[in-house]
Amino acid sequence: MMRKKHIGMNVRVLVAAFFLLLVGGCEKKTIPLPDHPGGQIFHGIKRSDVRCYRCHGPLGAGGPNAPPLVNNGKTIAHDPFVQMVLNGRGQMPPFQSVLTEDEILSIADWLEKVSVLGTGTAGDGPEKGSK
Repeated sequence: MMRKKHIGMNVRVLVAAFFLLLVGGCEKKTIPLPDHPGGQIFHGIKRSDVRCYRCHGPLGAGGPNAPPLVNNGKTIAHDPFVQMVLNGRGQMPPFQSVLTEDEILSIADWLEKVSVLGTGTAGDGPEKGSK
């Protein structure tokens, strides 16, 4: 009888732990400038087939296999950035059949604004001069 009670207690603890993990994982993540179309594309909100944040991080600061895209408020060189996104580079696949040039430029604009706000961290993404 004691063993049955012990098993029941373990099941309750596991159910409670699962519920806490589930609720904790459902917390709404906020992104800077949430209404900006470029940020919505970057985060897969506006386009479910594009999720830049998965590799480049939620603020474009980079990840284990992807370089940072923000650089202390410096503007992104648009032509090289567009070409890199369209054609891919290294492990990054090409997005020429997925994104338009205007969508890519919108992402670049959002990344620049995030960088200026100081919400992204310094990196070595494509840049051109300082603002």
